[in-house]
Amino acid sequence: MAYPHIISALSTKLSQIQGEIELHHKAIKELEIKSKALKQSLLIFDESFDISMIKTKCKQTRYFKPRELKALIINALKPKHRAYFKSNRRFCDTSKGL
Repeated sequence: MAYPHIISALSTKLSQIQGEIELHHKAIKELEIKSKALKQSLLIFDESFDISMIKTKCKQTRYFKPRELKALIINALKPKHRAYFKSNRRFCDTSKGL
């Protein structure tokens, strides 16, 4: 073992990813059980119902309200913030010797 700190970090990351995979597998199993129960419930009410005709839907997660992200970007680029960006760029340029 030439690099024990790298091996340790990689094995830790691998164990985290494997734990996440395991959690997702459990969630999938729970959803499959719920799906099976709903299909059986549909068939109880209507035996001739064709379950294959049901299209899948995905629930979207919204991180921002409509038009909120656009407003945040515009506000960040307004002139009052440009002075900060210019001074910050000057600092970076001088620190790198540009």
